Amino acid sequence: MKAKKILLIGIFFILLYGCVKQRQERIQDSMEQAKKLAIDGNYREALKFLEEHIKEKDRDTCYYLYHGLYQELDDVLYYLPRYHEDYLKAYELDPENYDVLLRLGLSYELLNDYEKAVSYLEEAVRLYPQSNRTDSNPYGSLAIAYLETGHYEKAYNTNEYAISLSPDNAWNYLRKGLILSHLKGLNPLVEYYKKACYMDPDNIEFPKYYGNRLIEMGLYDLAIEHFNKFLAIDEEYYWAYADLGYIKMAQGDLEGGKSLLDKATAIFSNDPLILKYLGFYYHFSGLEQESYDYYSKYRLSMEKSVVILKIHSEKEFIDYFSPAAQHSPVLSVPSKKIIEGE
Repeated sequence: MKAKKILLIGIFFILLYGCVKQRQERIQDSMEQAKKLAIDGNYREALKFLEEHIKEKDRDTCYYLYHGLYQELDDVLYYLPRYHEDYLKAYELDPENYDVLLRLGLSYELLNDYEKAVSYLEEAVRLYPQSNRTDSNPYGSLAIAYLETGHYEKAYNTNEYAISLSPDNAWNYLRKGLILSHLKGLNPLVEYYKKACYMDPDNIEFPKYYGNRLIEMGLYDLAIEHFNKFLAIDEEYYWAYADLGYIKMAQGDLEGGKSLLDKATAIFSNDPLILKYLGFYYHFSGLEQESYDYYSKYRLSMEKSVVILKIHSEKEFIDYFSPAAQHSPVLSVPSKKIIEGE
């Protein structure tokens, strides 16, 4: 009887192992099928495939990481709250996972919570040497978080390490100029902006960040010259009209600023920066309802899946639309390499 019981227990565990193995193989196969869809750029199909083929009880760190990543790659702003939640779930299951820490840190940067971004990205840096990743590194992202929290020396040192790992990445040099502008003023900003443009002359984002930093530094004449230079090249550069409009308003010419914002809107009506500046215009014109409307439009353009809550006070509105709030982080583009398992 005892021998029979032992035999039955043995058979039970063999069957259980076989079922577990089959389930694991099925889950792994589903993950691979979803990856193939994502590699071809079919992120929504990959997302749907995961949700349909992996039951909730079988969803592990890997599931939540890729479920979040496919949403991030599909639309980095629209799905931000959703994929951020996925990364939090993945972190709860595996707090020592480099990829999870990196993506969670990056999502906190997009949410403008740079203190939390620092904590997760520092952990990603700690684990980076064991990650065997060669396609990207977390140092540039951590440098951004340090920059946005006012730790300029840390930002500089971290960015220098990013440069040592990726000396051909033009973003690293633009970021270096932005950081040094806080430590040494205008000259290094100009120097490294030019270097970044030389390395990647077709990147239209560089002049936007450079111009916005000139505005933040109060160097309006240089900023005006900079934006007018790009309008001379192409009158369709709506972002140049928008920033010139902001400068006009900051100098006290609200209507002159509004005229330039109207030019920007005629070219592209749903740009977050334009909507933000229009909120600024209507607030200081005393038209509160219109200012709140544009504030809501601005929020919707950035986070379309977030419930819009009106701000509660004039001070909160002024603080939100103040020049100090106009951060220009040079964020890393989510890498497709993680999908391919490289």
